[in-house]
Amino acid sequence: MILLFTLLAISLPLAGGLASLADKRLASFPVWLSFILTAYLWFFVADGSSFQLATTWLALPGNKSFQVGIKTDLLSVSMAAIVTFISGLVQVYSVDYFHGKKSLTRYFSCMGLFTSAMLLLVFSAELLLFAIGWNLVGLASYLLIGYYYEKESAAYASTQAILLNKLGDAFLLVGLLGTWVVQKNLFFAGDEQTLTIWPASAEWIPFCLLLAAMVKSAQFPFQFWLPDAMEGPTPVSALLHAATMVVAGVFLLIRVYPLLPNEVLDMVAYVGVGSALLASVLAYFQWDAKRMLAWSTVAQIGFMFAAIGFHAPYLAFLHLFTHALFKAGLFLSAGNSIQHNAANGQHLALLAGQSSTKEKYAFILLLASLIGLPLSLGFLSKEAIFAAGWANQPWLVVALVSSGGFTALYMGKYFFWVYGKSELENNKPPTKFLWFPVALLAILTLLPLGWAQYGIYADSILFFPIGAPVLKTIAAPFWLPWLAVLLSISAFFFAYYTQEKRSKSIFQQAQTPLWASSSFYIHDFWLHAFRYGFVVLPRQIAHFDQNWVDRFWRSGGKSIVILGHLIAFIDVKFVDNFVLLIAMFSRIGGRIINSFQTASIQRNLAHVIYFIIIFSCLVYWFIS
Repeated sequence: MILLFTLLAISLPLAGGLASLADKRLASFPVWLSFILTAYLWFFVADGSSFQLATTWLALPGNKSFQVGIKTDLLSVSMAAIVTFISGLVQVYSVDYFHGKKSLTRYFSCMGLFTSAMLLLVFSAELLLFAIGWNLVGLASYLLIGYYYEKESAAYASTQAILLNKLGDAFLLVGLLGTWVVQKNLFFAGDEQTLTIWPASAEWIPFCLLLAAMVKSAQFPFQFWLPDAMEGPTPVSALLHAATMVVAGVFLLIRVYPLLPNEVLDMVAYVGVGSALLASVLAYFQWDAKRMLAWSTVAQIGFMFAAIGFHAPYLAFLHLFTHALFKAGLFLSAGNSIQHNAANGQHLALLAGQSSTKEKYAFILLLASLIGLPLSLGFLSKEAIFAAGWANQPWLVVALVSSGGFTALYMGKYFFWVYGKSELENNKPPTKFLWFPVALLAILTLLPLGWAQYGIYADSILFFPIGAPVLKTIAAPFWLPWLAVLLSISAFFFAYYTQEKRSKSIFQQAQTPLWASSSFYIHDFWLHAFRYGFVVLPRQIAHFDQNWVDRFWRSGGKSIVILGHLIAFIDVKFVDNFVLLIAMFSRIGGRIINSFQTASIQRNLAHVIYFIIIFSCLVYWFIS
């Protein structure tokens, strides 16, 4: 029964497109049914129990086979609850976001595929089925990012995203095949034979899995595709950033965490901290509202990578949970502002005064969680990561705290332009489907309240345990979280008041610097790399083939023809003549011998006597 409910939870979101044919307001109904099933499953696994189903997918010689399976445990059910909850809210929001637009079946079908693919990935018990879900998530993101395919920028962004993610798919495939060759098994955990730590000779395998996660989660140096993906509809951005595409890489690393050697974990930490700091700096120089939030996502995913590198995967998942709530809310809130200003685009300076008062207050709650203010979910997860890092690599925590300061800096800039004082005042409240998801997510970011501070220093936290049943006490200075909070508050007000003193008319024409829009020219590097790999290199190979390989074979063919003529000449002029000469001598010799053969006894006797005399003379001559 448990496994049947799991399969239903995975499959139901696919019916969203069919439901939208009847009424677009029913499109989210299958997703909410999936969420209810997931919540029901949670009660069966909350005590740490797990259920697994495996079946043979492909039989191989020698009693070997590829098996696929699904696994229902606390990690998969908790992640599935996040995916279905956020997807359901996003699809409710989409009802009014696409108000007046017809033929939304394609949109809701792609959203259903996106959700089901992510659920397939989450409930996978082994790497093979995981890779199938992984690729389907990439396909769905390509379809949704390019939803406005008539726009050249959207088509370009979707193509760029799928091409770069195919690179990540290749890394995952190499890691999968390497794991099979080394261990003859692909299962994460369960009743079947499970994976063990890779031997020293195969440590390149976890590095391949890390590279796959880095591409999927837009971490340095593959981070540039995510801001460009903002060309898709805002609800797509909310779902992609909060609960599906970009967190798939984090989920992969959490699943295989027990198998990762320390060298790989150290690299995970460095990549996460570097990505968080880089993305936070770049976000400050953005003027596109959605791109600024996209860079914020890259930074927060960096926090999750850092937590895994700090040997605290449970904190990575905790931050994944908190980030899903406040980031989905921030994107949907930005979508409301953009909807009010549809004619002028997404430039921050043009969004001023486009939001109502209650939208402003909801945004403040979401903002508090992003920058990690006390009594918010963000404070709970981010400060716990700081504490875990302090116990492992304190100097990396300094960089993470600095990233948190930059987060407050660019969000202060965002808040000033969108919600600050403006000559325009929009008192028109948003529609119920545009307002309800934002308000609910804003309220949920305050759930822990006083428990937020308690959680950091508790002896144990029974909140989505992963890898260990409880979170042990982390030895960190008491002042560390409060230093981070003080830095964030100071940076926020510094940004707010410095922006207020500048001319709005000038900033309405402000553009993101070239070096920031190209991610310190990393985008250009990959653009040239792909262009070289797919355009220049094939041309060079074709030129080499035509001018060298073909010429070599043509020359070889000509040489063989010349050699054949030479052999024919030798055969005709020498071999044939030599054979004719032998035949001529044979004929002459035959005639001579034939002349000695007669019927006369006297002549034959004379020939014998002559032979004896000559032979005797020769013998005498040799003896003397």
